[in-house]
Amino acid sequence: MTTHPHGHDKSELFEHIHEQFSPEAVAAIAAWLQPARTNNPEVDRQVQWFIDRLVEMLGTDQYNALCEELGL
Repeated sequence: MTTHPHGHDKSELFEHIHEQFSPEAVAAIAAWLQPARTNNPEVDRQVQWFIDRLVEMLGTDQYNALCEELGL
């Protein structure tokens, strides 16, 4: 298990995402976060890490297919 610097277990977080959200919703969340930028590079790095994990959950091919299907 990987623990987040703030004490949260990452695998538990992604288990909950997998249980609570459809693959379509995960793809939409990742796609909408793609252009997110702040004035804080560390925050941007963390957001990108989260996007990468969401896409990894789905697999790149499924992510791309779902984005196309959803018009994203």
